[in-house]
Amino acid sequence: MKKAKRNVNCSKFKLSLPPGQPYTGKKLKAVRRRPAARLHPVFFALFDVLGLSLKRLLCSVCSVLLFSLNAGAQNLAPNPSFENFNACPTAVSQIAEPLVSPTVLDWHRPTWASTDYFNSCSTGTVSVPDNAFGSQQARTGNAYVGFYSEEYREYIEGRLLAPLAANHRYYVSFWLNLSDGDYTGRAVDQFGAYFSADSIYNPLTTEFLPVVPQVVSPVGQVYKDRINWEAVSGTFTAAGAERWVTLGNFTSQANLNIETVPSMWPGQAYYYMDDVCVLDLDSTVPQNIVIHDTLVCPGVSVDLRGRRGYTEYIWDDGSTGMSRSIERSGSFWVRTIDKANCALYIDSFYVTILSSNVKISPDDTSICIGDTIKLVASGGVTYHWKDADWMFAQGAEATVWPRAQTTFSVTAIDALNGCLFEAQATVRVNPLPMVNAGKDINLAYGESTHLNGQASGTFMWYYDVGNPYILRPEVRPSRTTTYYLRATSADGCTAIDSVVVYVIDIRVPNAFSPNGDGLNDVFRLFRTADDGVGPFGFSIFNRWGESVYSSSDFKGGWDGTYNNKPADPGSYFYYIKYYIGSKEYVLKGEVLLIR
Repeated sequence: MKKAKRNVNCSKFKLSLPPGQPYTGKKLKAVRRRPAARLHPVFFALFDVLGLSLKRLLCSVCSVLLFSLNAGAQNLAPNPSFENFNACPTAVSQIAEPLVSPTVLDWHRPTWASTDYFNSCSTGTVSVPDNAFGSQQARTGNAYVGFYSEEYREYIEGRLLAPLAANHRYYVSFWLNLSDGDYTGRAVDQFGAYFSADSIYNPLTTEFLPVVPQVVSPVGQVYKDRINWEAVSGTFTAAGAERWVTLGNFTSQANLNIETVPSMWPGQAYYYMDDVCVLDLDSTVPQNIVIHDTLVCPGVSVDLRGRRGYTEYIWDDGSTGMSRSIERSGSFWVRTIDKANCALYIDSFYVTILSSNVKISPDDTSICIGDTIKLVASGGVTYHWKDADWMFAQGAEATVWPRAQTTFSVTAIDALNGCLFEAQATVRVNPLPMVNAGKDINLAYGESTHLNGQASGTFMWYYDVGNPYILRPEVRPSRTTTYYLRATSADGCTAIDSVVVYVIDIRVPNAFSPNGDGLNDVFRLFRTADDGVGPFGFSIFNRWGESVYSSSDFKGGWDGTYNNKPADPGSYFYYIKYYIGSKEYVLKGEVLLIR
């Protein structure tokens, strides 16, 4: 017998979105059909054995291929609003075990407990909005699922459109509504989503599944709204390769918070579920990214904000507020989650803290104590120098002479970017080297002496010194001379000290004429230095050895009289004794008195 040919139709879908609107993962609309495809009969036999609908498989492939065009922040939940189905449901418990789904596409029950499918295409017990468990409009579209979540525990499981990436963060949400039927008398908390690499299938239980969900609603948050849909949401980091998601309540009866709600009969908690959302927070979708460049003056914080009108945000540092205050340069991002539409918006911020063009030259220098230096500011419009000791400032310039290390500051409005900047310059002060040329020296004419200097660092004597590079050089000045000892430190600072060598040369006239004409009337001594002569004695004798004059005052002199009478003309003898330091000197000779 010739086998009958089977024709399978697969709708061709077209994704149509307004410009700039992100892909939200909602249901797609079939806009055109293509001719039936023919497959070899072997394929039909294989699928019959597996109990798998070929139409479901092929159309699921179509959907997967279409979703991949929007890879990134797409909703990874299959058939997230439960709109697509094989057949319109006709009774409760028509969500079947894995690989069999007589009604809703891509979802099944992982345990013996039978989850329910509701769709407005049906009439009676599984319709929308009115059905055997109450009356509730779908949150979006025309369908939702329902399950018990107390002693008798039901779940829904589906294969994700793509495996989860290791170390990526994922946002998960689904919406619940407590049925308002006469048989729902309690409400509970702790609903969750469990992700696994393999499907869960335990056909022998109708109790809770003892697994730990990655996302779970807070303890004590009892879902009891019978009018509005309430979201279960959270984020987690994937281990990698998770391909299946199971939704329901994974907390034991003993650990649930249970509240009684008004009902005709004290039945268990029964919930409707709609709009499953799984978003990869670490993916990027070009049409969902907005890049912001921000320039900020130093010291001014900038508030980066997520998109307005939403309540869930995730920043690159893990914070979850709508805004974030930044005071440094860098790149930052925020993921804004549109919980209502399962959409992800990414805003990247590039913050640049403006750099200063205001500077002081030199900005780091050193001087020797006692020196002055000029600081010159540039790059600004107006300048204001901070008050400091040892400074005179006017306009862009400041002359400073600090006695210790000092930091000088100027504020100015930057001529290029308009920011107010402060520039600083540090002036270090180096000490002078130690230098001491020694005490002044009195020296008799024609003699020599040693200078007695002390110095640190390098040093040198000036001038007319036999060896200027030793501290005690020998000198023989012919006249009173000042010698300078200059020392230079390792920092280049210089100090100078001086010593005077007084050359004492006493000169005695050989004649004088005390005739009252005012010229050479007094016989007195002359010397090249006023000081430096110690004890002094000056005596004059006549030819008979009589003392005609005697004085200890160097500035005195003999006026040519003896016993108050003019002395006779002729030769007289002088005797002079004096000291320079401790050394005794004697001068003697003749002087001629002329009348």
